[in-house]
Order: sequence, then C-alpha cells, then structure tokens
Amino acid sequence: AGAGAGAGAGAGAKGAAAGVRKTDIRVATVNALLDANTPFVIWGPPGIGKSRQIEAIAAARGWHCEVILGSIREPQDLTGFPAVGDDGTFTLLAPNYVRRITEAISAAAEADAAGHGAILFLDEVSNCSPPQQAAMLRILTDRVVGETPLPASCRIVLAANPTDQATDGWDLAAPMANRMLHLTWDSPDPADWIAGLLANWGQPDPEAGADLDRVIEARGLVAGFISARPNLLHDLPSNEAQASGAWPSPRSWADMVISGLAVAATITHPELRGAVERDIVTGAVGEATGLEFLVWRRDQDLVDPALLLEFPDDFIAPDRADRLHATLAAVASLAIGRGDIDSWSCAWVVLGHAAQVGHAEVAAVAARALVINRPHDAPLPPQIAAFATMLRAAGLLPEVQQ
Repeated sequence: AGAGAGAGAGAGAKGAAAGVRKTDIRVATVNALLDANTPFVIWGPPGIGKSRQIEAIAAARGWHCEVILGSIREPQDLTGFPAVGDDGTFTLLAPNYVRRITEAISAAAEADAAGHGAILFLDEVSNCSPPQQAAMLRILTDRVVGETPLPASCRIVLAANPTDQATDGWDLAAPMANRMLHLTWDSPDPADWIAGLLANWGQPDPEAGADLDRVIEARGLVAGFISARPNLLHDLPSNEAQASGAWPSPRSWADMVISGLAVAATITHPELRGAVERDIVTGAVGEATGLEFLVWRRDQDLVDPALLLEFPDDFIAPDRADRLHATLAAVASLAIGRGDIDSWSCAWVVLGHAAQVGHAEVAAVAARALVINRPHDAPLPPQIAAFATMLRAAGLLPEVQQ
C-alpha cells in the first residue's frame, strides 16, 4: 500500500492517465528516477504526504531513508565541520547522518540484500536560505559531504512547498534548481489515500491489543468521513492568517486526529472524553471541519465492525449514504488491520450485500482499499465482480486478475 503522492510537471501530467491510478504513476516515476540515480525535487502543498510517500517507497525497497530538514541546519551541517588534524591542517568532518547512510548500506550489502541502497532526503528546501542552499549545492554536484563522498548507491531526493506556501520561503537559486528534475504533486486521490491509511502505508503497526484496536477503529472513522466528504481531505486556506492555524490535510488527519482519538478513547468519563476529543480534532483540522467530523460521527450509530465480520451475511445496508460509507470503512479498516484472509473475505461479503441493494458506488472506496491491501494468497471473492467496472477505471483490474 502507498500513501497518495504523485508525478506531475517534469514527469507526466498532474492527473492520472485513463485507467492508471495517480498513486501508481507517482510511485513508478519515483522508482524510475531512483534507478536512474537522477536527483529530483517534489513540489507540492504542505501536508499532502510528500515525505510519507518517499519514506514508504524507501521501505518497500528495503532502503534506509535519512531525512534532513535543511532549514533548521547550519550550513556546516551540509558542508562539513572544520577540524584541525594532527598535522595542523584543516579538514571537513561529515556529520552523523552520513555515517548512518554508509552503515545502513554496508549492513544491507553484508546481508546480501538485493539492490541495497539509501535515500538522502532533503526536506522543505524552499524554507532554506541562500547560504543553506549554497551548502546543499556541493552535495548535489559532487555527492560529497565535508570530505566524505556519499556511497554510490545513495540517492538524493528533495521536497519543497511552493514559495508562497512555505514559511519564510525562498526561491531556489538557478544553479541549484538546474541540477535536479522537478516533479509537481497535488493532493492525493481520496480513495487511494484511504487505502494507504487503512494499511498504515505498509509500515508496522503497534503490537496487537487494545491500543491497536483503538487505532484501527479511529482509522475506520476517518476513512468513512473522508469517503463521504472527500473535499475535506486537504483544504489549505487561501488566507494566510487562517493557514497559520489548524486546517485539514492528509498529514493532520493521519498523524494527529487518529492518534488523538485512539488515546482519548481510553478516558472513561463520557463528558470529559467528548471534550478532549473536540479539542484534539478541532485543534488538528480546524473548528469548522472538526465539528463537522464530530457531528457526523455522532449521527452514525455504527454497528460493531467485528460483529459484521463474524456474521457478514446478516448485514443490512443503512439507507443513508453517509452511514453506509462509515460502516464499510470501519469493516475494511478492521479487516485490513487484522491482515488475515478470513477477515478480508468476510469484508467482501459485507460489500457484496451493499452492492446487491444498489450501493456499489458507495462501497467502491472500501472495495479499492481491500483490493490494494489483499493478503498474500487470498483467493478472489465472487463479490468482486460487482465492482469490476470501477476497479478497471481505477487501474486496479490487473491486480484483480492475478
């Protein structure tokens, strides 16, 4: 599974080609550039998941990803620290992140890992001042930090917010900009983002238990809400003062709302729990969106998804589309979180009942999430036929045919 983020200017159109998911284009483009050892910068609004996508791609390749925020680094963090040697001459010492990259690649090579490598990820470079950018220039030009060359299998990736959306933003200097390929990403496709969210973007989950159960439940709630209100996945205010506060983005939903709801669920006092949830949600995505989410959740009156997976043939689809979105997202979240074939197959039975009564379009988001997060060796369920047209349009039919 992958978080939504994708290729644009410099590597194809912003939107996905017909029958190909935006996420697939973006992942394929990044992998091609990594294979070609071409430095590149990803431009996109804050909060859309640029960093998460690069980290997920690195993890999928089994690579170490070293993230450096150049804007909070001194130039010598990038050019090397001057030191006097035993012979009285100056040398430039590389910072620790170079050692971590080198050691990670060496360890992978010793383990005989195929295609071992690493990514030096220079994030938020549009916040870097001219002296910081100048310090990065030698890394891009000579692949050297201090006097230490980067390993041959280390790749250089950068990310930046458009200058008008970056805190104290700086345009990239022409010599630096001309040394890399430029990609432009917009907000991820909501359905693809949900599929990534429900699988935690392929990253390890907490150990099984009550904590994980609460996280999975919170993921299902957020997935259900975004299914019903896709326009609220990413809504960067145009007003600078409002943009300096809380507003909804893929990052704020995934990194703040879900963890906050999971922790707040441990509070036993109902009024106190509700007040804490309100503070957390509105503090993460803003007052208007946060209250809309909380009112939406209150109105759902959801059936326990564990019961639906245990007795999927007893499912009766709610009449209201928003409740059906929430119910199916909760079922998909639990099935994907469990990761076993039985739960995944039972989730398809629930979706099949929804499709039989004319709700295949509403169930399509959950269907996409289940297809993308299909357990290894899971047989294709018969219910998938009801979604074949939608899955083909989303570029997922090849996965279905496997």
